[in-house]
Amino acid sequence: MSDVALAIRDLTVEAGPKGRSVTLVDGVSLSVPSGKILALVGESGSGKSMTALAAMGLLEPPVRIASGGASLAGKAVDPTDRRQMRGIRGRDMAMIFQDPMMTLNPVMRVDEQVCEAVTVHDPSVSKAEALRRAREALVTVGIPAPEERLNAYPHQLSGGMRQRIVIAIALINRPAVVLAAEPTTALDVTTQGQILHEVKRLCRDTGTAMVWITHDLAVVASLADTIAVMYAGRIVEQGPADDILARPLHPYTRGLLDSVPMIDTRSERLRSIPGMPPVAGSITAGCRFAPRCERAVEACRTAEPALAPAGNGARLVRCIRPLDDGGAA
Repeated sequence: MSDVALAIRDLTVEAGPKGRSVTLVDGVSLSVPSGKILALVGESGSGKSMTALAAMGLLEPPVRIASGGASLAGKAVDPTDRRQMRGIRGRDMAMIFQDPMMTLNPVMRVDEQVCEAVTVHDPSVSKAEALRRAREALVTVGIPAPEERLNAYPHQLSGGMRQRIVIAIALINRPAVVLAAEPTTALDVTTQGQILHEVKRLCRDTGTAMVWITHDLAVVASLADTIAVMYAGRIVEQGPADDILARPLHPYTRGLLDSVPMIDTRSERLRSIPGMPPVAGSITAGCRFAPRCERAVEACRTAEPALAPAGNGARLVRCIRPLDDGGAA
């Protein structure tokens, strides 16, 4: 079995009729080792969630995978093969969505929903065994009084409790990889911290790999092993989390970090990235970030740079004028 839980190779996602389609995700490649957490970060519309939905085989027309492939624990999978993906989703790959009230069925008790995640992939499991696994899953994600929670309906639980149940459902079959689409955005800071702690522990203890999709760099700093930064459908920087947060090489990554409010800079004006991300279908030649970049030169507007090794080789950056010192532009 491969140590790489999930590998995505040259994934391209398009939308619209063929011949007039627009590209939403453009040649994205990612790999996540077992037991590790990769954070996929970037502004809204950068292609983060679309990448995850494509990997899970959850795209609906007119959105489609135009090219690329994926492998799960070293075995090739075809996200466009609906029959294959039905057997994989929930068992080998799982997804945690942002809003648990949209994920959980409001008219089904929690025990029915958690147990269903087990029995749909193994009908031979008895009801008693499924309930035992459900109780164990709730305890694993830090839910007190699991019997009481299992007998409740989603609306009877807090937002943090509902999100823990969604995480329990995702992890109950011990999948090779979980894709989490900003699952703590709507939670208070204390609950968010508790869930992040549980997620890190679960990945470490079970060997499950996770792709954590977010725009919150504070979350990334306390959670991720590696970071991939997306802009306009492309990966622009990738590498170990500590290195990227301490010494960003791409001006866009630097801009994202500068946009985070800090307690010790309250008297300073909060920096922001000028302009807006390009709309899909309006991308022209050259670096996609060039219109917003303070370091851009004429060469940046004529040819798009490749994602190339930088520094000691552990980092990848798509820029002809990277920030060599990781400092401000």
